[in-house]
Amino acid sequence: SEVAILMEAADRDLSKAISDDTFSLEDRLRVLQEITQGLGFLHKSNYLHLDLKPANILLVKNVAKITDFGLSMRTQY
Repeated sequence: SEVAILMEAADRDLSKAISDDTFSLEDRLRVLQEITQGLGFLHKSNYLHLDLKPANILLVKNVAKITDFGLSMRTQY
């Protein structure tokens, strides 16, 4: 048997968007808000990401998606 992950195709990651002059301040603030909401959900679910960086934030139709949970861990609190 095979195991696969199926997800939307990302337009780009945050590290590429940061250097794009057309990525407006409004877009940057919205992405920051989406990232903090995502991290809030993870922390309420007792998970730590442990490898958060711009390359691990994908932008799909200008919506931020936190990815790469290879180093994440569940906390006991």
